[in-house]
Amino acid sequence: MYEEERAKILGIIGNKVVAIEHIGSTAVPSLEAKPTIDIMVGVRNIAKADECIEPLQGIGYEYVPEYEVSIPERRFL
Repeated sequence: MYEEERAKILGIIGNKVVAIEHIGSTAVPSLEAKPTIDIMVGVRNIAKADECIEPLQGIGYEYVPEYEVSIPERRFL
């Protein structure tokens, strides 16, 4: 499932991505995990991250800006 989601993300914002990783409990083989795949996407700077919000919303991601209060250098979707 991660590989499918990775392909969708790269298809929409791939020109801005410098790294994409499967993180969290679903990334660990044989570990019981929640039914959510955690993915971290790296970009060169926060301006590039801001440019990714709208395209990712277009493929179903929900932008959660309130997390930026505690971690302003990240964007959560």
